[in-house]
Amino acid sequence: MINKKHKKCVLCDGDAVMKCSKCNKDICLKHGYCYIDESNIAITQNAPMLCGQCYIKTYRIKKF
Repeated sequence: MINKKHKKCVLCDGDAVMKCSKCNKDICLKHGYCYIDESNIAITQNAPMLCGQCYIKTYRIKKF
């Protein structure tokens, strides 16, 4: 039996389940952000999963 260690979220030490699409940080579901366009489903479905810092840089928002 292979004993694998779970990767930890770099922000809260929780179990990381994904990577930021831009900077490749290991993040948990609490720290993943995705752009949602209410009028265009194609934009929402193809939006990358980003950490908070990359989301702010990419979409130029000031706060969540």
